[in-house]
Amino acid sequence: MTTTTGQADSTSWPSSWGLGTTYAWNGPATLSWRRPIDSWLAEIGFRVFADVPYRLGLIGHEVSGDEYAEELADAAARRRDIGYLIPSNGSVTYEAGDR
Repeated sequence: MTTTTGQADSTSWPSSWGLGTTYAWNGPATLSWRRPIDSWLAEIGFRVFADVPYRLGLIGHEVSGDEYAEELADAAARRRDIGYLIPSNGSVTYEAGDR
């Protein structure tokens, strides 16, 4: 497998991911490899919620502290480069990032 080293943190990843030498965690070009990982993390979030309810789940690169449950009333105002696990009435809705 051919790998490319990221400039920002010396991380290596398969060249087939199409990231080149940029340190790209968000953006349309990353959706092909992020979506399966994000979906897997969302499934974990659903299972966690069943045992330990939470007010908001965020999925993405370095999202801690970026969003808060009380600030997300307007869906249009949400960042679209991260995924949201939003609890309501005992269940969780997953809104996947699309950028």
